[in-house]
Amino acid sequence: MLAGARRALTPTVSFGCAPLVVSYQVHSPRWNTPDIKIVVVSDLHVCWPWTSLQALLRVVAKVNALTPDLMLLPGDFLVGRKLPSSPATAEQIAKILGGLCARLGVFASLGNHDWTDC
Repeated sequence: MLAGARRALTPTVSFGCAPLVVSYQVHSPRWNTPDIKIVVVSDLHVCWPWTSLQALLRVVAKVNALTPDLMLLPGDFLVGRKLPSSPATAEQIAKILGGLCARLGVFASLGNHDWTDC
């Protein structure tokens, strides 16, 4: 979260069944600019049977519907090779995540599981 942000929306998404969005409002007397909405989406671990590419499309639609000002993706898009699953490729995931929109931008970093396929 941006230091000093007065209000931010930080969804926590669970992918066992359906995405879960949890909102937090953060206040700081030092924040003297317009309120911003920050969305954080992490640990997608896109693979069958947990988070399919179709489920990822639904997540992108749901997150975009939140109309964030800023979106942060702190990684773990891929699944580790030790899990019994059918993982999606980085290219497949990136194509879908390319549909994310935020007024101030969408910023991503790789997580510890992402180095295996990138």
